[in-house]
Amino acid sequence: SSETSRMRHEWGRAVSGRGALVGAGLALLLLLVLIAARGRGRRSAPGAAEADGSVREPGDAEASAQWWNVRELIEAGVQRQEALERRARAERERAAGSALPPSAKIPVVRELSSPELLKQPFAARLIVSERLRAVFCPMPKAANSNWKYEIRKLEGIADYADLAAAHQMSTSGLRYLTDYSPRDVDAILYGNPQRGVLPFFKFVFVRDPYTRLLSAYNDKFALKNTSSEEYRLFVAQILSWKAIRGRDLSQEPRISFRTFVDELLKQDVAHMNAHWMPQALVCGLGYVPYDFVGSFEHLGTDAAAVLAHLGHPEEKFPTQQEIGFPPSGTRAMIDELYTREIMLKARVIYDQDFLLLGY
Repeated sequence: SSETSRMRHEWGRAVSGRGALVGAGLALLLLLVLIAARGRGRRSAPGAAEADGSVREPGDAEASAQWWNVRELIEAGVQRQEALERRARAERERAAGSALPPSAKIPVVRELSSPELLKQPFAARLIVSERLRAVFCPMPKAANSNWKYEIRKLEGIADYADLAAAHQMSTSGLRYLTDYSPRDVDAILYGNPQRGVLPFFKFVFVRDPYTRLLSAYNDKFALKNTSSEEYRLFVAQILSWKAIRGRDLSQEPRISFRTFVDELLKQDVAHMNAHWMPQALVCGLGYVPYDFVGSFEHLGTDAAAVLAHLGHPEEKFPTQQEIGFPPSGTRAMIDELYTREIMLKARVIYDQDFLLLGY
């Protein structure tokens, strides 16, 4: 879709990092001035002809007004640039004083107002813990269940080990960003410098797109009972309900990994199931100002560092076995199921994830 293409274009521009922040700000400032001058020049160019054929020259008052408007633009641009630099400096200072390991740096490529952000699909996923002063985005197939287990435990929720309850917003006992007003969202994400209020710590865990895709296939297709309604639901999301109407899927060959990837290639990524939707879209990467982006591949060290940062260095991050969700052996199947052709197709589907996350 055009929206997806635009987002990919913005992500592509963002990967160059923040090193050009000042230069970009100055360039924007100059562009605003030139646009203002050009626009006013068209409306009141010296010697411009009026409707009656007379020639009008701008007077001192008009010239002064034009200069004042340009000056306002300059001042607004300077203030905006200073605000961006203050925010970047605060982020660097936080990172310097933190025990957190280095993580992927995902610049905000499009800053949304809080009302705009709350309208985005990913906003409803963002878990807010006032006790921990943290915001977490649960990424399917990237220790999603482990983190929900742990956050519910630290929140003091009695049935924190009940994953069925954890995965339902209505029964999780957790609060989400969409539960808050735009003003509160501003304070949560950015703090309130005038009142000395720091923003909440915002973090997310991501995974190699290749292994995440294969893990989703294993979980939802390869290991599911083909006669179950759940398997039928996931097949319908790949092939469509119309395509499977009247078919007994338990009597047919299981959906292959090749077919799975081929069908995903035809879909709009913005409307995919969250388990195989690009991670950038699931958690608003490039839109939410995350402080830390942990990786599934370094889950042990990254999770321990986050727990210490949240004030719980004694906590042991739960394993897959402890939460009753044993691993599916995805990594061992990579060479078996990923041909070069399938790998190239997956690279196309998840191009923004590869671009942003450095895999």
